[in-house]
Amino acid sequence: MISEVITSVASATVTPLARWMRKLWQRRSPLMVVATPRIPKAWKLALPDTEPLHAPVPLTHSERRYRQMYEWLRAKGAYDYGVTSLDLHLENRSGEPLIITNIGVRKLTIGVPLRAALVSYPPAGAVQKELIYFDLDEADPSGRPARFDMDRLEPIREQPYFLDRDVRLGARESQTFHIAGATLRSRVSWELSVTILQAGKPRTIFATPENGPLKTSGTPTEGFDGEWIWNWFAGEAASFAPDPHPTA
Repeated sequence: MISEVITSVASATVTPLARWMRKLWQRRSPLMVVATPRIPKAWKLALPDTEPLHAPVPLTHSERRYRQMYEWLRAKGAYDYGVTSLDLHLENRSGEPLIITNIGVRKLTIGVPLRAALVSYPPAGAVQKELIYFDLDEADPSGRPARFDMDRLEPIREQPYFLDRDVRLGARESQTFHIAGATLRSRVSWELSVTILQAGKPRTIFATPENGPLKTSGTPTEGFDGEWIWNWFAGEAASFAPDPHPTA
């Protein structure tokens, strides 16, 4: 609504007023923040119950791929097992430089790990990426530089990522950060926080993906009741089958 007003005023003869309104809007929301979960081609999900294992999968054979199956199970209450990764895109919409002084985590809910079932999608090639890693088992996680190799997180150094650096975004500039949150012994729903400095004033903006909070669950103390794989490679006979190589 406001952007439509700005557009209409900008086309009118009152140019100074249009510029003032545009600057006011940009100052109120100077940073565009978009959090997009990454769905790996090899994933593991912890389920709250076994209902999806016995329910008809409402997908055609051609759609029974890693992304569609992941989204279907997540809609049934599944959590990422161990690690959740995402891209955090930041864009400076103002005409003034912004300084990103920190990226953090805000935990929304905390509980014990889900244990009804662990479902895996078989690996399909290695993926390596450098990112900012958060240990969700910490009371107040700090982002640290790490390397993600398949389903393993390898810390590059223990020093927090933003301890000795700031990220400067010039006017209209953007940057994307690769993020991962991991837990061994908790079940956490969470979102990211971005702290910026504009004209000497700090401000914190929270980033939640479009489909809701990020959800990560660790390993239950007594293990999972059952472990399964989605054997998509079986063609029309594709189904959930017991995992021949369980984590235990």
